[in-house]
Formats: sequence, C-alpha cells, structure tokens
Amino acid sequence: MLKFLRVQSVAPQILPGTFVSFSGALPATLYSLTSLNFVEISDCPSLSTLAEHVSALSSLTNLVLRRNGLESIPQEIGNLRQLKLIDLTGNKLSQLPSELGQLSHLSSLNVSLNALMSLPEELASCSQLHILNATGNKLEEFPQSLCEAKLPHLMEIRLAKNEIPSIPNSIDLLPSLKVLDLSENKLKVVPGELARCMKLKDLNLKSNKFQDNRFRKLVEQSGAKPVLDYVRQHFPVAKPTGSGESGKGGKKKKKDSGSGSAGNAAAPPTDAAAEEDDEVMFLTYALRVVHLSDSTPITIACSSKVKDIRPHIIACLVRGLDLSGPNVFKKFLVLQNKLHDTICQKRNAATIATHDLAKLPPGALLYDAGEPGSITLVPLNRQKETTAEELFGTLQKEAEHIRKEKKRNTYSGIHTYLYLLENKPLWPFLSDSSGRVISFPPITNCEATKMTPETKDILIEVTSSSSLNVCKTVCDQLLSEMAVLFIDEGATIKGGGGGDPGSSSGPASLVVEQVKVTDLEGNMRNVYPSRIDLRDLKGISVVRD
Repeated sequence: MLKFLRVQSVAPQILPGTFVSFSGALPATLYSLTSLNFVEISDCPSLSTLAEHVSALSSLTNLVLRRNGLESIPQEIGNLRQLKLIDLTGNKLSQLPSELGQLSHLSSLNVSLNALMSLPEELASCSQLHILNATGNKLEEFPQSLCEAKLPHLMEIRLAKNEIPSIPNSIDLLPSLKVLDLSENKLKVVPGELARCMKLKDLNLKSNKFQDNRFRKLVEQSGAKPVLDYVRQHFPVAKPTGSGESGKGGKKKKKDSGSGSAGNAAAPPTDAAAEEDDEVMFLTYALRVVHLSDSTPITIACSSKVKDIRPHIIACLVRGLDLSGPNVFKKFLVLQNKLHDTICQKRNAATIATHDLAKLPPGALLYDAGEPGSITLVPLNRQKETTAEELFGTLQKEAEHIRKEKKRNTYSGIHTYLYLLENKPLWPFLSDSSGRVISFPPITNCEATKMTPETKDILIEVTSSSSLNVCKTVCDQLLSEMAVLFIDEGATIKGGGGGDPGSSSGPASLVVEQVKVTDLEGNMRNVYPSRIDLRDLKGISVVRD
C-alpha cells in the first residue's frame, strides 16, 4: 500500500513508474492512490493546476508542491481534513481558497514566493496552526483575523518581502507568538501592543521606512529584546491590556481597526527628538567598566619564561550573569567557538579561555612556562589528570590521522594551532593561587573551573604569541558580542550607568571588572579594559565607573 510519493525535477514532464506524461496537470491515476499520506512534487514548472479530484486523497497529511507552476489551488482541498502540512513555495499563486479554513488539523502553511495579495480570513479557523510563512508575496495587509481569533498555537509568522504597511493592534492576542518576520515591508510605525507579546524572541523589522529615526537604526542593529524595550517605552498601546473592554464600567471600546498606524497609537518620537541622542543604542546595550580596586579578587603575575613562547596575556571579570535561561549558556559557547574560528584565526592569533570565578581561590594567578612533562592538569571535559605532553601527543596523533585521511601536507582545521607548541622546550600555562593549572593555552582549560549554566561571574583570559593589541582586539569583540547576547536574552542586569545591580532603570548592562597583569616583581604590565580599550564599539555604550 503506497503511502509516500516524491517526484522531483520532472523533465520532459514525465512522471516515473506507472504515471504517464501530462500537460499542466497531474495524471488522474495519482488521485486513486487513496492510501497516500505524503505527497511531494517539486521542480515541475509545467505543473500549473491541481485537479479537484485531489479531495479523493483523504489520508493525506503532508502536501508539498514546491517550485512548480501552480496558478491556482482548488477549493476541494478543504476536504482533506487530515492535512497537517501544506508547502506551496515558489509557484504562481495569486490567491488561496477560503476552504483552507476547514483544515482543522493544519499545523504548517508555507506559501512563500508566490504572488498573493492577501490571505483568506478563514485561516483564523485553523485552530492548530503553528507556522505561517508567506514571505516574498505581494501582501498588502497583515492577516488580522489570525490575531482576533487568538490562535493558541500560532508561534511563527514570516511575512518578509511584502507590501504590508502596518501591524494590527491585536497582535498581542497571539499568546504563543515567538517568531515574527516583517522585514522588507512598508511599515512606518508599530503598535505598542507588540511589546506585550511575552514569548516573542525572534523579531525582524529590518528594511522598513519607520518614521522614528532612532527606532529605524535600532531595528537594523539589534535583536528582539532592545527593539521591544524601545516599543514599550515609546509607542503607547491603543487599548487596555488583554481585551477590547475598558475598566470597571465594562464599556466596550471601539473596534480596533488593526492598522497599527498613527490613527490608533500615539505619534512616534519626532526627528527633532531623535537628534537629541542619535546614538540610539545607548538606550539598549551598555558595557559598564568597574575599575580596579583593592577588593578585586584576581590579579595575574607574568613570568619572564613565557617571553619566547606566548608572551601576551590580558584578563577581565564579567559580573552578575544569569545563564540559566533556555539555551543561553549554549549560545555563549557557540559564540566563543565562532570567535576562535574567525577573529582568533583557529586559535593561531589568540586563544580565549573562560572560567567560573567562584571556583577559583582568591589571590594572584601565575602565568608561567614549564617543561611539557612537568605541567599537569585535568583537561576540560575529562576526569583524569594528565601532563601537557601527553595531552598534546593525543591531539597530535588525532591531527596526523586526519591529515593522512584527507591527504594533506599540513594539519587542518582546529589542529593548526598545534604548530605553535611543536619543538618548544617550554610551554605556557596559567595556575591559580593554590598552584593548580587552570589553563594550557592555546590547547585547553581545566575541568575544575569550567563554566556551567549556574555560573554568575566569569574570568576571561586572552593570550597570544603575536601582540598585546591582538589580545585586546579579540577581547573587545568578545565583550561586545557578550553584551548583545546576554542583554537580548535577559541574562544580565539592568541599569547601565548606575551602581545598583538590581536597578531596573537605564539600559541593560554587561558589567566588566578590570584585571591587572604584572611581572613577578609587581611592576605593571597592563590593565584591561583600560580607558583606551573598548573604543568604537558599534551600537554599544561604554560607561566607566
């Protein structure tokens, strides 16, 4: 019993197997396969129509007709009551049948890259709809009926590259909305109700013509959280929270027109107001630098032995984090790996190491060098102590195996940094005040100081064999991206310019505390971040205590 049919790139318009050639339509024999629950027919440009006999496929749950030449969909599609997924991407559709509203099990509808000017209001009856994608059409309005129906499961709406001029004030009636993409439309303002979408984490409003210059810049440079914060502060709502009725008297408000325009909401800030502070990001992202003091728990003493191996090191502390939110910690690890691959040049230019400050004893750290066999540590994600020499040997064998397998002359990918230590009599390491090795750059950190989602304060170290400036450039980039990531995720404190970590006023802030590096005699080598560091960070204000 055939349940799955996939046909792709049909040329010259011949379906395989028992199917015969067709001109603009599928063969009638297809509609007799009533046991089918999945049909995919893609990349068939001559397929221009879908016959009304499609209603015979009563078991169908997935209908995928991508990149064909379909100009219409029959109203009989409404009889396929088991349909859960419809994908009509890349056809020539100018309208959809209202009968789509009869599909009570429909979970995902993708009609992107067509020529639709509107979506049927009857979609509001699809109570199980989770995902709607109508990117790249000619839509002239947001499907307001979806909002007014308060669809409980609708979590993703993608309407980029259309001609939509406004967002309905009823947008906050979608309780599960997590993703909203309205980039490249004709939006000029947004309703304050947008900030009431409590689960909205992925918001894209780029490439619109917003009247508020500050908001337009913010949208282009920022993630969802600062954009929604700005909406909350500057765009009043047009109705009381949660309904169309007012307070105690229970008098009904006038019906929301859904335009989201100046007629329904207060006018946005003027250009004159925007000129008072054209650096809009000051309102959203901030790095607060806490200066070195006697209470700073960490300093680093640097031995002269590292001079000919890896002489450059800087460090700083990041305070007051909450990494327990969904995927926040994972996103930070992804960020660190990304920087290792890019600005750190696969760790050849510099290496970033991060430690849970709470797992370090107070006192001076020692940046030193020793013979490979004398350096012992428990490497990251391992339980057994080993020597640096043994660990290096293991990695070298792994790299050599990959090199031979790929028939290359040199190590590739992440193993290229091994060359930095080859044939060196001494290797660098960082140890804490108890003598425990916590870092072996550029190879690994130690397991004992590993960060977790429970980490609140971080020690960051950046080392390089190239220059001190490379270390600073890398750490500047790391801190700026941490600010964006953690502030967007609500993983840091509020109040960028104040001293109260619990303050809810002012922009969200990433708190960075200076760390001093000296030689073994106590002479200053560097302090990071100094007043000449963290300059020209795009979209981020630096507040120095």
